[in-house]
Amino acid sequence: MAYLITNQDYNLYRIASNENEKNDVNCFYPPYIAIDISDVDFLKIKKGIGEANISNGSATVTDLDLSGFYINEDELKVYHSDIIRRLKSFLRNKDSSKVLYSTCQTYERNLRNFDYSTITFPIAGKTWEQYCEDNSITYIHPLQIP
Repeated sequence: MAYLITNQDYNLYRIASNENEKNDVNCFYPPYIAIDISDVDFLKIKKGIGEANISNGSATVTDLDLSGFYINEDELKVYHSDIIRRLKSFLRNKDSSKVLYSTCQTYERNLRNFDYSTITFPIAGKTWEQYCEDNSITYIHPLQIP
């Protein structure tokens, strides 16, 4: 069982792949709300190929059309910088008891040292997260960062 975590207005705040990750998110229930979703729907959101539509405490996940989507090197570097900033903020707390702590450490280090020359740009028809999944690169979605 995976979760979408929303504020009281049902705006998506975080995602969690399981109960332990949900409990590690820096929020209180209530006012935040955890909505159960399937593992399949969680993976769609994690890979950036699905979008959550939330209404009155329930959610549906719809597939995104990525046929016209592409990302170039400069855009990817900006995206990575944002993720690195979020990861560093989380890692500064040094709370290694969090389930995703070591994954966050590894991902932050990998992004800082990433060799962009190993990719043929633009990356067409897929998100960075989907690229990671397809190439066995350890990653987490920014909404998973506790």
